[in-house]
Amino acid sequence: MALDINGITSAFNSGDFARGNLFEVNIPTLDKNFKFRCKATSIPAATVGVIELGYQNRKVKIAGDRTYDEWTVTVYNDDGHVSREDFVQWQSDTVGTGTEITGQTPDVYKNNALVTQFDRNGVKTSEYDIKQIWPTSVGEVTFDWDSNDELMTFEVTFSIDYVEKLV
Repeated sequence: MALDINGITSAFNSGDFARGNLFEVNIPTLDKNFKFRCKATSIPAATVGVIELGYQNRKVKIAGDRTYDEWTVTVYNDDGHVSREDFVQWQSDTVGTGTEITGQTPDVYKNNALVTQFDRNGVKTSEYDIKQIWPTSVGEVTFDWDSNDELMTFEVTFSIDYVEKLV
């Protein structure tokens, strides 16, 4: 049997492959230009727990609760550090940074985010609504004299409640 290298694309409905660099992230509580500041992200992994039910020397496994991993976004930092300060302020809404006990309620600090993927023609191919997010970690900003040809980035890690696939 001859190898048909051209047949690999016919295994996919559109005849093309998804591109990991054709995406945008929108977090409506941040400014509308955040989609240009997001360098990298992912769709959070989901895990279904296992409940073991013992019966007469046997274990029967049944599905438990679905949980989601934390969601991480890599963000380009601007020269005024506004991008990072937006996340620090949002994080301060959960628990304050001073000596006083402060913080908002979850209905104030939890928000949603959209991750949209496009094909090579700019057509939306999938969209995920990441529900009830809030920043648990605003990552470090690294200064390095040897990084003159690199843009400054930092990571933000979010706690999420669940994910809905819209498209």
